[in-house]
Formats: sequence, structure tokens, C-alpha cells
Amino acid sequence: MMQYLLLLTALLAAPLFPNLYVQAAGPVVPIDALQGPVLAACSGAWGMAPAGWSGGGDCSQAQGLTCDSNGMVVAIDLSNTPLDGRIPQEIGSLTTLTLLNLANCSLSGYIPISFSALTSLSLLDLSHNSLWGTTPSELGLLKNLRRLDLSGSSLHGSIPSGLGMLPKLRFMDLSSNYFNSSIPVSLGRLNTLTAL
Repeated sequence: MMQYLLLLTALLAAPLFPNLYVQAAGPVVPIDALQGPVLAACSGAWGMAPAGWSGGGDCSQAQGLTCDSNGMVVAIDLSNTPLDGRIPQEIGSLTTLTLLNLANCSLSGYIPISFSALTSLSLLDLSHNSLWGTTPSELGLLKNLRRLDLSGSSLHGSIPSGLGMLPKLRFMDLSSNYFNSSIPVSLGRLNTLTAL
């Protein structure tokens, strides 16, 4: 009986205290109006469009996205999904990203130079895809990067010396690629690096 009385009291109090209840699925946070079209363009580059990426929807319902309270995309984790196609340049427009994980997909093509605009990025994992071409030296501009994994692709050329200018980098994996140069001396200056 007491349980029913508490439930009735809670239901009657709801209009007086609208913030008393939290939705189980989380609050509805619409994707930022400027970032929605960017996400739609990104999903158009992949054979399988992630659910909820058509732009303007609820961030909590969009596959692999995390948004802040303003609807700005702060994380994309689509690892182990059947994405194919290229990594679109448009991702570089999502400058609020702190995490980008596209590991173990079927992505191919170059790593976009536009990634240089992702200066808030702390994790970049593009491992185990079919990426080819050279590693952009512009990745050396990602001063907040703590983890970089480009392993298991077909990247070639030299390892950019700019990667040695990442002051917060703790982990870097470039294995299982086709680099044809020695390890840059600048990587020896990575004082925070714990795994290479």
C-alpha cells in the first residue's frame, strides 16, 4: 500500500517538478544544425549509412555518436562496423571531436588532410582498414592527441617527423604498414610516450 501511495505522490508532483524525472534513454539533444549536414555528407561516403546520421536528429539515437549538451559531436565510435568506402574530408569540419574510432571497418583510400582541423582530438584510431597512401604530416598538428593507431593498413612512404611534435601522445601504433624509411629522430622526443 505504501508503494502505491509513493507512486501516486510522485505522479501528482511531476507537473510541479518537471526536472524530477530523467528519461531512461537520456535527454533529447538535437544534433547541432551546422554539424548535421556534415554527418549526412559523411554517411553518404560509406556503403552503410549509420543510423540517425541524416542530420538534425537526436544525438542519443545516432549510431556511434556522442554529443555534448549543445548538440556538438564530441565522439564518433563506429569501430567494428561494416563501413566501406573512403573517410570523407568533411569529418575535418567536426572540430569539437575528441575521439574518432573507425577501427576494424572496411574503409579505404587516403587519410584526409582535413584531420589537421581536429585539434581537440585525443584519440584517433583508424587501425585495421584498407587505407593507403602516405600518412599526412598534418597529423603533427593534433597537439591534444594521446592515442594514435594507424596499424594494419597499407600506408607507405615515410613516417612524418611531425608526429614527434605531439606533446601529449602516450600510445602510437604504426605497425603492419609499408613504411620505407627509418623511424624519425623526432619520435625520440616524445617524453609522454609509453607504447610504440
